[in-house]
Amino acid sequence: MSIHSKKIVTLSSILIMITMGCEKDFLDTKIDTSVTSEIIATDYNSIFDFAVAPYIYLDDVSNGFSAIDGNLFVVCTDDAVQTVPNSAGAKLFAQGSVNPFNNPADVYATCYRGIRAANYFLENFDDYKTILASNRYTISDNARDYHLDVQNIEYYLAEARVLRAYYYYELIKRYGGVPWVPATLSYEDDTNIQRSDFSVIVDYIVSEIDLVYFSLVSDWTKFDTDFKGRISRSVALTIKLKTLMLAASPLHNNDA
Repeated sequence: MSIHSKKIVTLSSILIMITMGCEKDFLDTKIDTSVTSEIIATDYNSIFDFAVAPYIYLDDVSNGFSAIDGNLFVVCTDDAVQTVPNSAGAKLFAQGSVNPFNNPADVYATCYRGIRAANYFLENFDDYKTILASNRYTISDNARDYHLDVQNIEYYLAEARVLRAYYYYELIKRYGGVPWVPATLSYEDDTNIQRSDFSVIVDYIVSEIDLVYFSLVSDWTKFDTDFKGRISRSVALTIKLKTLMLAASPLHNNDA
């Protein structure tokens, strides 16, 4: 899935209004890992950093599944021939030599980073209206900006659930059943989590998308072309359908 056209390099501006124009791609951001809960509670702009965070791993995930050795990933199948010299990654697939320790298309850790970013945002911003009202006037001329920010964060909360579901889809597509991590883990937590059944993750993905489907924007381009990279209803539905198709395949369904 190609979500946007350029790499994330620096935090220049954060999208704060849905219907207003913006010169920067909304994914141009970086996350300040030193931000504390006290800063979040007093700086309403910081909420947008964490709202965008689940998106920033999409480039690595999509590239890991669509390209290898500077060429299309299809060269790892019988449908194409690798033309790039010294294509070690494609050769591993051709020889059946891919394993957990030697996988040129491994995005396992990246997917879980995306899941963690989504978990963190969803867990820490239940009181988003209060945070967005911090250190600003929410009446008179500023009322419209405040209400647009509230609406925008509500969209981001729904998008975070879909992004989290997408990362799980990419995981089960590659690895079958994987550990389900429903909350943000710290270094003190037990990270020795057993793999969940494939069907459990499938049901989770479908239920998450069903839950927020009508909370998503149907078409971001009706606001501005800069928003076209954000999750829409059609994207969410595509993830759901691809997940169900995967579950219906003979690989995972004995009745198929």
